[in-house]
Amino acid sequence: MLLSILGISVILAAAVTVCAKYSAYERKRLSECEGFLLLLRHIRAGISCFCMPIPECVRGFENRALSDAGFIDALLESESFSEAVEKCEGRLSLGEGELHLLRSLGDSLGKNFKEEELRLLDYYEEELTDHINEEEGKMPGREKLCRTLVITGAFAAVILFI
Repeated sequence: MLLSILGISVILAAAVTVCAKYSAYERKRLSECEGFLLLLRHIRAGISCFCMPIPECVRGFENRALSDAGFIDALLESESFSEAVEKCEGRLSLGEGELHLLRSLGDSLGKNFKEEELRLLDYYEEELTDHINEEEGKMPGREKLCRTLVITGAFAAVILFI
């Protein structure tokens, strides 16, 4: 009997841990997206106000989510934005759609005159903002679905063991 209670406790604790890890992953992914949005705004301000080259714009930027993923350091060491994205692809929590957006930005960034750069940054800022708003709206539903499926699966496993 004691072993059964211990097994049930372990299964339920594992289910709760999985749900907590998933929620943390979703929050990390969203904070990285927001970090990239802030980076784009910072680069835009450096270009529009001071006509600074992109590496100079990035030097003064700080964001915990991007720093934790190693992106800021990779960007300072890389030749281009897309190269930095590729270097950090495994450490970033972003999905394929977000990575594709950043890669396409990196392919064009730093190759145009000031006005074209500003329009490019405006476009990608708007795309990233729309994406963040959409993800913020979907996140509670995905977390609830995860909790429901995992906890239901745990209870089903408990019932099978009883």
